[in-house]
Amino acid sequence: MQKCKFIVCFFMLSFFMTGCGALHKDKIQVNADKVFFNTKNVEKVYFDYNKSDLRETDKSVLSKIAYKLKSNPNTNIVVVGHTDIRGTEEYNMALGERRASTVKKFLVNCDSSLASRITVQSKGKSEPDVLVYSENHKEAENAHSQNRRAVIIFEEDTSLAS
Repeated sequence: MQKCKFIVCFFMLSFFMTGCGALHKDKIQVNADKVFFNTKNVEKVYFDYNKSDLRETDKSVLSKIAYKLKSNPNTNIVVVGHTDIRGTEEYNMALGERRASTVKKFLVNCDSSLASRITVQSKGKSEPDVLVYSENHKEAENAHSQNRRAVIIFEEDTSLAS
C-alpha cells in the first residue's frame, strides 16, 4: 500500500511539475510603475495613534519636500491621509483628512506659493499599507503604526512644461 501511495504521489508531482514548466513567464510583463504610480515619486510621514500632529523626524522630511517643490515648479503633490483599521469609517475619514491637511499646512508654512499645488485627500482605513494578523499586541501595534500615515505623491504637470 505504501509503495502504491508513493508511486501515485510521484506521478502527480511529475504531472504538476510538467504543467508548471509549460508556463511562459516571459510572455506576461506588467510595468507596475505605470499601473499604479512611480514609487520613486512617493514619500510617507507617520502619525501617532489617534493624532494628526507631525513628528519632529517627519518635519525634516517635509522641509526637504518643500524645497524640492520650490525647485520644481511643474510638480504638484497629492497628500493622502490614512489611518489604522480601528475606529469607525466616518471618524477615520475625518482623521485621515486632518493628517493630510496637517502636511499641507506645514508645506505651505515653508513656502506659501505651494498652496495651489497641493491637494489633500483621505482614504481613512480603506487602504492599509500593512494587514494586521498577529495576536501579539506588540507586533499588531507595530503593523497598525505603519498604517497611520500620510502619503505624498509627486505629479509632474506636463501642461505647464515648455
